[in-house]
Amino acid sequence: MSIVFVLGGHGSGKSTVVRGIMSGMEPIHVTYPERKYPIGYRRNNVCVLGHYEIPNGGADTVRPLTFLHATCEEWARAGNHVVLEGIGQAGIFDQVLLLLANHGGSVMYLTTPLDVCVASVRARGHRLAEHNIRAGYIRAERMANRFGEGVYRVDRSKAVATLRRLIR
Repeated sequence: MSIVFVLGGHGSGKSTVVRGIMSGMEPIHVTYPERKYPIGYRRNNVCVLGHYEIPNGGADTVRPLTFLHATCEEWARAGNHVVLEGIGQAGIFDQVLLLLANHGGSVMYLTTPLDVCVASVRARGHRLAEHNIRAGYIRAERMANRFGEGVYRVDRSKAVATLRRLIR
């Protein structure tokens, strides 16, 4: 099985895209200090890492990064497709590179324009400063470029369908 990393800036639609494949998934709870939300969700051989009990969920909700990496490794080794998204944690790029090298998989970068990202963040009621949204947008774009030619660059209107194809 494989790992799919959904990448994009703040407000690009990462969580919305992942929620688009989550119908019928059961929460996966683990015992971990100070963890009140699920570690992820599962249906058949597809696992989504991170919780989505808030509007902007994802892998950024799994701390520390070593736990995120170990959980992703465990689920992939067990024969699951693992989907994760998020850009907030420092060091996530290097961790995803290791996971993809060990298990194969794909990176799907959402090409949502910056003005749409800003509007999406505002629509959720977040007060994140525009320069921070712009910085996240640039960081995600740079990460996508570092992954190289194999990145699926996808408009968010087509992203759920693309993600479904990647986890078949």
